[in-house]
Amino acid sequence: MNQDITARCALAVSLGAWTGLAALAQPFATTQAPGPIAEINATLNGMATPNGTPTVAWFEWGTNASYGLTTAPVEIGDGPAVVRVSAVLTNLNVGAVYHCRLVSSNVLGLAYGADQPFITGGKLTAWGANTYGQIAATKWLDRLVAVSSGLDHGVALRSDGAVVAWGNNSHQQTNVPPGLSAVAAVAAGGNHGLALQGTGTVVAWGYNSAGQTNVPQSLSNVVAIAAGREHSLALKADGTVVAWGQSSSGQTDVPSDLTNVVGIAGCAAASLAVKADGTVVSWGGGPATNVPADLDNVVAIAGGAGHALARKADGTVVAWGSNTSGQTNTPTDLGGVMGIAGGATSSLAIRADGTVVEWGTLPSVQPG
Repeated sequence: MNQDITARCALAVSLGAWTGLAALAQPFATTQAPGPIAEINATLNGMATPNGTPTVAWFEWGTNASYGLTTAPVEIGDGPAVVRVSAVLTNLNVGAVYHCRLVSSNVLGLAYGADQPFITGGKLTAWGANTYGQIAATKWLDRLVAVSSGLDHGVALRSDGAVVAWGNNSHQQTNVPPGLSAVAAVAAGGNHGLALQGTGTVVAWGYNSAGQTNVPQSLSNVVAIAAGREHSLALKADGTVVAWGQSSSGQTDVPSDLTNVVGIAGCAAASLAVKADGTVVSWGGGPATNVPADLDNVVAIAGGAGHALARKADGTVVAWGSNTSGQTNTPTDLGGVMGIAGGATSSLAIRADGTVVEWGTLPSVQPG
C-alpha cells in the first residue's frame, strides 16, 4: 500500500516538473457523508481538487479517529475542478461506529479532509415537541444510518436502504413512495422529503406548494441533497448545484459562476454552499445569507429557519443569521465538533466524545 502511494507520488513529481511548478498548487480534500451504508458494507465519499498537478487520493478509516486502515489510492488527474472519490468497505461490524477521511496528495503536499464518523446501524433518540407523535414514533426505529427532521416530521434511512418517515402527515410528508429502495441519503424539508438513490437520482414527496417536489427530469449524477422550507437542492458530482421550488427570495437562483461545491444546506428562504477551498457562498433572502466575511476553513454547513451553522476544520462552530432565541450564540468552549444541525430557533452539535450540545430555544425534554 505505502509503496503504491510512493510510486504514484513519484509520478506526480515527474509530471509536475514538466508542466511548471509556478502554476501549481497544493490539492484540496473534503470528506463527505458515506452512503449507501449497509449492515456490513459502506461506501466512503469525498471530493478532491488536484489544482494543476497529477494527484492521487485515498481514504483513511477505522474504528476511531486514529484510523489505521486505508483504501487503495486512485489517480484523479490534474484539473482545477473537484473530482468525486468513492471507495467501498466490506465485512464491517453490524451496529458499529467507524471514522473516515479523504486524503489527496501531489508533489506540493498532502491534503486531509475532516474526520467523518458513520454507523452501520443504530437506534434513534429524540426529544422536544411531540404534537404529532414525532417523538413517540421513534421508539421502534432502529438499524438507522441517517436521519433528518422537518417542521413536524422526521425521515430516516435504514441499513437495508429503506426509508421511513413519521410525525405530521397533513401534506403526505410521511408517505414515502412505495418501492423506494437502495437509498444513499435522505433530507427533510418543511413539509416534504427527499431521497438520493445510489444511481445518483432524486425522489421527492410531500407538500408541493411551490414545486419543491418537482425534481427536474434531467437531474442526474447527484451526490448530496438538502431541503429548505419549500425548496430543494442537489449537489452534482461535478461540483455544481441544482435548485428547485420556492424562489420568492431567490433561494433557487443558484449563482451562475458557482463551481467546486462540496456541501449544501437549505434554510427557510436561503441556500448555502461550501466550496472545496473552505469558503461559503449564500443566495436567497433573510439573515442566513449574511455569511461572516472572514469565514474560512469550513468543512460542513447546516441550515435552520433563519440562521446557519458552519463546522470548521479545527472542530469549532460558527453561527450567523437570526438570533431571536440565542441560536447563533455558539458556546465559547465548544470544540471537537463532528456534526452540526439547525432547528427553527435552536442549534445542535455532536462532539467527538458522542455528547450533544444545544443552544437557542431549549425543548422541555433534554437529551440523555
